[in-house]
Amino acid sequence: MKLDKFWTSFLWFWVGLTTISLIKAHLRSVTVVDDLTRNQVDFIHWEPFVWEYSSTVVMLALVFAVAFWAKKHPLFTSQWINHLHWHVLGSVIYSLLHVLLMVLIRKFIYYLAGRHYDFGNWNTEWWYEYRKDVITYFTMLLLIELYFFLKTSFKSPLESQRNAAITKLKIKTQNGIVLLKPNEIITVESGGNYVYIHDSHGNVLLHRKTMAQMQNQLNPVDFLRIHRSYIVNLKSIKGLKNQGKDPCTLVLTNGKEVPVSRKYRKQVLSLVAM
Repeated sequence: MKLDKFWTSFLWFWVGLTTISLIKAHLRSVTVVDDLTRNQVDFIHWEPFVWEYSSTVVMLALVFAVAFWAKKHPLFTSQWINHLHWHVLGSVIYSLLHVLLMVLIRKFIYYLAGRHYDFGNWNTEWWYEYRKDVITYFTMLLLIELYFFLKTSFKSPLESQRNAAITKLKIKTQNGIVLLKPNEIITVESGGNYVYIHDSHGNVLLHRKTMAQMQNQLNPVDFLRIHRSYIVNLKSIKGLKNQGKDPCTLVLTNGKEVPVSRKYRKQVLSLVAM
């Protein structure tokens, strides 16, 4: 199965994070060796390296899970407060997986070395680990969100030219492939891993793309993201109502009414006033 283009590019972010994390793990291991030696604690030289690297390897393996959760519940939006509790839950699950897998790796390596690894009392030790993991989780989350933001906000000149030159979109539907001119699109609406494209002929086409992918593909001169769940054709805007409310409502030429989030409100008001 082919990887989504976005996740393919995300691999480079992961490679960079992996390089930095492994260097830090090695430096921390050397520091722990020095501290234990200085304090005359009995230990085997390889143990600190196992402790640090087992934690780091599991953390790196969980990066993709955190990225998936970040895409599902983004924080860099006007609705971030509604998504925050999902990330509190995510931090707990992340910590449980991190500690469990880390301990299993350590036990396996100690077993191969003919020794026994004792994690200690799970209640007290996990709470100690969670206090560190929650910081790691939200730091990782913010880095990933920043990567997502930069990835979707900046396009190369070549990509912009390619988007501007698009004359037809190839829409893969359950009934086959439909070639649709961009000016025939009224709205694009979020549907998880799919989008619903409402066209000027009254059709609703289910297309396997994300909102970010559609936003990158459509010409920003003609289309505007007005909500995390809606992209509209600017030529289909009829008017605006409930301007004093949040969200206000955009009225389209096909009679459809869609919400305008606070993030895009000022831009939409300026367009309607023109």
